[in-house]
Amino acid sequence: MKKRISIILILAGLIFLVMIFWSYWQDPMNHLKQVVTLELGEPFDPACLIKSHTSSAMREHLLATMTIDPYPPDVPGTYTSNLHYAAHSQTIQIQVKDTTAPQFIDPPSQWQMVAGTTPDFSQLIIEDRSPYTVTIGQTDFSTPGTYQTELIATDNSQNQNRHPITLIIEAPQITLTSPSDILACTRSMQLELDGNLCWDQLQLSSSDERIASIDAKGCVTAHQAGKVTFSACLDQQVLTSCTIEIIDPPASKNEFVNIKAFIPDLYVDLKYASTDNFTQTVIYDFHDAYLRYGTVQKLMGVQEDLKAKGYHLLIWDAYRPFEAQKRLWEVVPDDRYVANPAYGPQSHNLGSTIDASLVTPEGKSVPMPTAFDDFSSLADRDYRDIQDPQAIENALLLEQTMTKHGFRGYSLEWWDYSDSHSYTYLEFQVP
Repeated sequence: MKKRISIILILAGLIFLVMIFWSYWQDPMNHLKQVVTLELGEPFDPACLIKSHTSSAMREHLLATMTIDPYPPDVPGTYTSNLHYAAHSQTIQIQVKDTTAPQFIDPPSQWQMVAGTTPDFSQLIIEDRSPYTVTIGQTDFSTPGTYQTELIATDNSQNQNRHPITLIIEAPQITLTSPSDILACTRSMQLELDGNLCWDQLQLSSSDERIASIDAKGCVTAHQAGKVTFSACLDQQVLTSCTIEIIDPPASKNEFVNIKAFIPDLYVDLKYASTDNFTQTVIYDFHDAYLRYGTVQKLMGVQEDLKAKGYHLLIWDAYRPFEAQKRLWEVVPDDRYVANPAYGPQSHNLGSTIDASLVTPEGKSVPMPTAFDDFSSLADRDYRDIQDPQAIENALLLEQTMTKHGFRGYSLEWWDYSDSHSYTYLEFQVP
């Protein structure tokens, strides 16, 4: 009897265990992990929550029905989220870890920089899921030389990648120049920087801010008459400097002035100051272009309009001394192209006529109908015989802009423009 009771109890216990196990096995929540670990940026796959012993049928059932609340997958950390299945919910932990180091994409084998500056890594291409910083193993950037070192990329999780490089540190070599040695009060002028440094790496200063000031990009603004020196420094050491003279504008529009003192960003290439002209001789011995102040004031508007369209003025001839006019007439005694000095000073001799063309902001030539002093019919303002449509467009732009600001074009020479205001002859000695 006792033996039968014992067997019954054992069977009952086994049945109870089977029922418990069956209940556990049938509960989907018992097939899911409570903690899951993902790599930073790795997309969440619900299958990673299902335990390995789960049957394929249960796995398919779970994948078809369960959802999870959103979490930030792009930030390392431990997050609590809710897993939903039918009417049930379960809290789970998602651990997002960053174990992947930043990856250099086509890194350079050499790195060049200038002594005393900070390395610029903006051109490097690096892939990583989290923010990173880049450094160079060489920490002394003040001494020129060649060093074997490495680029080091470190992300916020302190994962690192290193790439060996040859670091070449050059000595700073720059030259600061001005497009004009003089500048009129209230006018501005952009200084030019040549060498292995850029404006952002330098400290710029004026010897007298009352006379003229300079901004961080090398633009000078004149305030009052006087001489001023501008310096470019690196780590408080002066590397280069240039001096310009600030002048007051003349009291009268009749006075002669240096054009570049008022329009420093136009270009001057006086053809008759060299042998690069039709006479192949030097006609006058100065290289600065002069005009009446009233004419220059009109040219200021011309230059500004042309700059807005991507061009700058180029001056081939401006004021021409009367003696130079006589020499030109001796070579070309044709009043269609050279003013006859027998009639006295006129045109260029009065300081109100220019020979001009267009160039790019960098001073490079653009298509125009002909070269300077072309005495053929191609040089006239009837452009029907010009084959290049861009040359015609440029010539018309120059003509329309000059006319707008009070100039008249000479019919036989597309480059020749005279101020519509008449000036009487004034003796002028070029400085």
